[in-house]
This record gives sequence, C-alpha cells and structure tokens, in this order.
Amino acid sequence: MVNLKLALSYVISIAIIAVVLYFIDFSSVIENISKFGLLQTIIGFVLVFVSYLFRAAKWRQLVAPFAKVSFKHAFHVTVIGFFVNNFLPLRAGEIVRAFLLNRFYHIGKL
Repeated sequence: MVNLKLALSYVISIAIIAVVLYFIDFSSVIENISKFGLLQTIIGFVLVFVSYLFRAAKWRQLVAPFAKVSFKHAFHVTVIGFFVNNFLPLRAGEIVRAFLLNRFYHIGKL
C-alpha cells in the first residue's frame, strides 16, 4: 500500500509541475531576466540561498532543546516550509515544518 501512495504522490507532483510549466512563457521569462540583468539575477539567487542557509541554522537552534537536527534536515525542512507558504494560506508551511520534524525526529507537533 505504501508503494501505491508513493506512486500516487509522484503522479500528482508531476501533474502539478506539468500544469505550472504549461502556463509559463519561457521566452518572456528570459526576456525579462535579460532586461533586469543576468548579474543582478545571479546575485538575487545567491542572496536568497544564503538567507535560507541562515534561516535553517536559526531553525535548527530553535528545535535544539527538543532534538538534535542535522543541518541538512533543517535546511530541507526550511525550504519545504517556505515553498508551502507560497502556495497555501495562513503560513501553513510552519505547520508542515512541525509535521516533517515530527516524522523524522518524533519531537511532537506542538
């Protein structure tokens, strides 16, 4: 049964990605990036990535009294949480982070 759930989750994920990619006008994206400037775009991506690294370190320290979370897991959970916040209302990514940490470290959801 677990394999069916996993397969279904992959199918749903691929379908959502396909729908999103279908509606993206890549030539327009490239044109707008070129107007903004490639260097500024790269700097922006680097700054966002670095901010996620700092946020993961902060989040790791916040849960340190409850579990010893590796930086890798803290980073993944942080990025997933922000991703979910972009698509669901009411900062649901924070709840997703708690559920993910509970899944791997059994520290409780609240």
